[in-house]
Amino acid sequence: MRPLPLHVFAAIVLAAAAAPTHATASPAAPSSSAPAAAPTNSEGSYAHQIYGIIRSRTDSQLQVETRDKRTVVVDASAAISTFRASGIKLGGFICAWGSIDANGIFHAQTVQRAKSSAVAWPADR
Repeated sequence: MRPLPLHVFAAIVLAAAAAPTHATASPAAPSSSAPAAAPTNSEGSYAHQIYGIIRSRTDSQLQVETRDKRTVVVDASAAISTFRASGIKLGGFICAWGSIDANGIFHAQTVQRAKSSAVAWPADR
């Protein structure tokens, strides 16, 4: 590999030195078509988080068995429509973040594959 000619190297250095070190444009206003943010707790993370095994699936509705053998109905439609869902397969281990409505349905904003050992899962919240 040949070294850069001195005039090319100098042009790169000058361009880098002249470049702004931070963005000067103001952030764009959120569009009305953007998905709503998930409810959060005081720490800024999702309000609820569960780990479990997918026991059944109908479209975006999942029946998830948690480590304490409870069955939770998970509506993953928001996660799927915003491309924040992966690893959703029957018998798969997942972690879901979202909120729980008055009927006890877990509305997941994010779903991802989890480790297959429940011992490695943090506590549900």
